[in-house]
Amino acid sequence: MTDDRKKFLGSSDAKRVMEGDWFSLYQEKTGAVEPVDLTDVFIVQLGIQTEAFHIDWLNKHHGFEITPVGRRSHPEHKWLTCLIDGWDNIKAAPVELKHTNAFNDNQNLVNTYKAQIALQQAITGSNTIYMSAIMGNKEPEPFKVTIPKEYIDEVVTQCVNFWWHVENKVPPEELIADLPVLEPTILIDDMRVVDMEGNNEWASAANDYMISLEAAGINDTAKKTLKDLVEKDVREASGYGITFKRSKNGALRMSVDKSDG
Repeated sequence: MTDDRKKFLGSSDAKRVMEGDWFSLYQEKTGAVEPVDLTDVFIVQLGIQTEAFHIDWLNKHHGFEITPVGRRSHPEHKWLTCLIDGWDNIKAAPVELKHTNAFNDNQNLVNTYKAQIALQQAITGSNTIYMSAIMGNKEPEPFKVTIPKEYIDEVVTQCVNFWWHVENKVPPEELIADLPVLEPTILIDDMRVVDMEGNNEWASAANDYMISLEAAGINDTAKKTLKDLVEKDVREASGYGITFKRSKNGALRMSVDKSDG
């Protein structure tokens, strides 16, 4: 199975399915075109070369007990597969390993690979998956990812829909634009990201903060202008409710008479 990717749909393929890239994937699965050769793609090969070290590091420093797994198939759709980097025997969950650039972050990783992660959950039956990334040369910090069941089911459904085209030799449209647009609430370490647009209380408080922030900037600029107007030989300067007094060490101290004017 691992030698002929035309015979199965993998988790990286699921990502392309959910992105609507059906036609080019169909051509690869039917043998009309050859898939991109990743043998000489540095970042891909770097991830492969560091995978064993990555697992050893997590086992030694982060309390994991990861063992290699390899490719597994969906219990119902045997052609639907995923290549699992490792299985943690302590947490009873798959572990997905990445080696990415130093400017990436956990949220972006999850957003990028959510279809791949969802398929792994569907195939293994695990409620969660652990993800760990070496970002540049920084030590990895593994984290737990939980994908909602409705999104997992949707990934499987769309993979089945795509595979129908392969089995029946019916080319799909060049770009599938009418896929259901699902934005799953993905939990990272049991915490979620929320969009507060539309929350009136948040909007009001945010507006007040932005106004006061602008006013604070104006305030700082005005205070500096006033100080600059107090010449070096002036001990005290006042006017329009503002007073500056110079201490013996030359520092200026400002006071405000709010009753003035």
